[in-house]
Amino acid sequence: MNIEVILDAAEAGAPGLRELARRFPEAGTRHLGVPLDAASVMARRSEGVPEVHITEAAGRLLEHLAATEPDPLNNGSAFMALARTGAQATVTRIKTEAASQHVC
Repeated sequence: MNIEVILDAAEAGAPGLRELARRFPEAGTRHLGVPLDAASVMARRSEGVPEVHITEAAGRLLEHLAATEPDPLNNGSAFMALARTGAQATVTRIKTEAASQHVC
């Protein structure tokens, strides 16, 4: 599932999440020295290079939301909006992969 779809769905439940989320990969790439320009991103993806800075950024975003929201486990929180959409994307991908294995 496309990250834009996940962010759109999460932002519907938590306005401003997209802008907040953008700060974390940028900071992570500066910290790890990984270029974020389109050509470098596409080259890494085509080579199958693990994008460690994305994993780090996602962890930092969740930590930030958990620490700054008054009640991060509240159903209306940005933390839960992101968790729901990420979980839905994961389940959809698993379902799609399972269905594609059973096609004759």
